[in-house]
Amino acid sequence: MNKNETPMLERFWETIGGTLIEEYQIVSKTSTCERRCIDAVILPNGERGRAKWHEVSLAGQDIVIVQAKASQLGFCLMGQAVFSSMLVERLKPKSLESVALCGADDSNLSPLLEPFRKIRIVIDPLATKGSRPGTSPEKEFGVALVQNRVREYWWKLGKGTLIFNYPLVGRHVAHAIIFLQGNFREADYSERLSLTGEEIIVVTTRDNAGTRPGMCSMGRAYFSAEIARLHKPASLQSVIASKATDSALEPFLNVPPFQYVKVVTV
Repeated sequence: MNKNETPMLERFWETIGGTLIEEYQIVSKTSTCERRCIDAVILPNGERGRAKWHEVSLAGQDIVIVQAKASQLGFCLMGQAVFSSMLVERLKPKSLESVALCGADDSNLSPLLEPFRKIRIVIDPLATKGSRPGTSPEKEFGVALVQNRVREYWWKLGKGTLIFNYPLVGRHVAHAIIFLQGNFREADYSERLSLTGEEIIVVTTRDNAGTRPGMCSMGRAYFSAEIARLHKPASLQSVIASKATDSALEPFLNVPPFQYVKVVTV
């Protein structure tokens, strides 16, 4: 969390009470995965106060996990809310609620969370991001379009028309989309190639600072592809082009509804 998100968490904690554990480490760093933390875990039936992550067992407890962004709802926060809850599920809590705490809703994105019944969006109208209101666009942690990495994957694929920054809905874009039935060329989104009836691959990249996909990049890969699905393509794949895989997170892409999302190393 940053200094803008901590006050949001404090205000949310005031509404439910219990024991607050900030920056809960849910995955330790190893040679095959990165360290993963949850912004906060709250034990609503616990004593009022704070605890450290290593002082508390989550097994058999009623748990509320919170991921916070001092901005509008976005792909990153959605991915954090979904995949952190899956990590916590492995610890066998008694009950679990996952809260996506943000400064503003996004009507184009929030319906995509409806199938995930343990996820709840909570809006903090007092959220600010520096001098900007919490309605500003989300900054996706560890996620950015790296065009050369997309091109390397596309060249290995050896087919299809590649378009960067393909508009999806509102201000949301896919990092890239490959139209598999098209000629092997790069095109500009201004050509307005329709997704309807096309065989497509949605491509996401994490930024150059990291090597492994995280919950943010997995969220973007899945939810941007789900928006593309609304346009009724003939077939849909989603790829995260990354330097390496992550052994703690990648298994989640083998279970419904994420099976069509794959990590490829380039």
